[in-house]
Amino acid sequence: MEEPRTAKAAGAGYWPLLALISGSQMLISIDITLLGVLLPSIGADLGIDAAAQAGILSFYALVFASLLLIAGRCADIFGQRTCCLVGLCIILVGTVLAAMSRNFETLLLARVLQGGGSAILVPANFSLINTVIPDGPQRRNAYGVFGMVQGLALLIGPAAGGALATQFGWQAAFFAVLALVVVLLAAALKLIPKRERPAAREPFDVLGALLFVPSVMALIVGLSGGPGAAQDPTVRLWLAGAGLVGLAAFALIESRVRAPLLPLDLFRRPTTITGLLGMMAVMAAAAAFFIVPNLVMQRLMGFTPGQSGLGMIPHALAGMVMGQLVGFFLGKLTLNRNILLGFTIIIAGALLYGTMQPDGGYIRNIMLPMLVAAGGSVFTIMVLTAEVTLPIEPERQGVISALAFTCQQIGISLGATIALAVAAAGDDPLAAYNRAYLTAAAIAFIGLCAALFAKALPGMAPKPAPAA
Repeated sequence: MEEPRTAKAAGAGYWPLLALISGSQMLISIDITLLGVLLPSIGADLGIDAAAQAGILSFYALVFASLLLIAGRCADIFGQRTCCLVGLCIILVGTVLAAMSRNFETLLLARVLQGGGSAILVPANFSLINTVIPDGPQRRNAYGVFGMVQGLALLIGPAAGGALATQFGWQAAFFAVLALVVVLLAAALKLIPKRERPAAREPFDVLGALLFVPSVMALIVGLSGGPGAAQDPTVRLWLAGAGLVGLAAFALIESRVRAPLLPLDLFRRPTTITGLLGMMAVMAAAAAFFIVPNLVMQRLMGFTPGQSGLGMIPHALAGMVMGQLVGFFLGKLTLNRNILLGFTIIIAGALLYGTMQPDGGYIRNIMLPMLVAAGGSVFTIMVLTAEVTLPIEPERQGVISALAFTCQQIGISLGATIALAVAAAGDDPLAAYNRAYLTAAAIAFIGLCAALFAKALPGMAPKPAPAA
């Protein structure tokens, strides 16, 4: 087993490591948001149609979501340092390929590599917060900075990527990402502590991995349609059903193997189940908060795609502010109260969105509800992440972190499907968009009920910081 290694990060010395953790998360977030800005230029330059462009986006997400749990288990077996370095190296190779791409096939391979590398990096990187950053104020600060960085990436990715693509071509944006990867690799080599080699390394659950990956892929493609591969509703229903059956078989196998890919005893903690359900609900609602405003701005307000992108800036700003406040509130309120506060903010934002008026304009119909809903989403997802991951032993932080991020991806896929379906129903676009937002409010309310189902959750009252 890997022992907690917080001593080296105590006191002011934890800030460089926190900068590395935050920088790695920013890399992942930028990688996801950047391509949306670059796709028009990529499509024109490489001569690919809209379906192929969507495939570039979808394959990344599909590979990322399906490999997360395996990567989390690898972080627990082989160590966070090893997985962070391997993940960054794979991202580096994918980014070089993306920057040098001259055809669709090369760019698609590059995005698959970036998605796989990101899946390896994310659980190992996040689990460093709960195993290396000292408990107390330092760890609460880490949660706040981690949340803030996700909002900051929503600003930096599209803005910097668009500027570089305009001035130097879309490949320049990937070269900029490449520079960030190199810096993070150098920092990871220096800052991430080496783990003590265990006396006996647990075996890897190959059968569980072989069943889990296609099951998650089938479920996500069934929910979202995937990279244009399953647009027929019947096919998608069958795929989602097959994914659920596969996951049920996976759970059965995991209950019988000595070293499972996903230890099922994690679910004996009430906070694990309720927290994961809450996460899926938050991300499902948040998908509407990101998709529907763009539809409103472009189809009802006459915004260009560029103007619509600028109109989403309050979303990023709210995420930055509320993400930074997470650490403060974790130190002042119990998890129960923080969860209640976060979901209340989300529901309030969704209701503001869902009462758009024909003459409301940008400030009333977009900006004000966006500030509330986006801020609440970032705040709540970080609180729920703390609820799910903090009680788990250090040697299983990789797999629990991976499970949390996997559930978030499923929530996004489900929420996007619901939001788009509701927004497309009916003859009155404004009424349809309002219904999409109100549906998101209902999903958030269900998530609140699920997240608070456990009668007692551990609080996070302030604790004395450990001695340096």
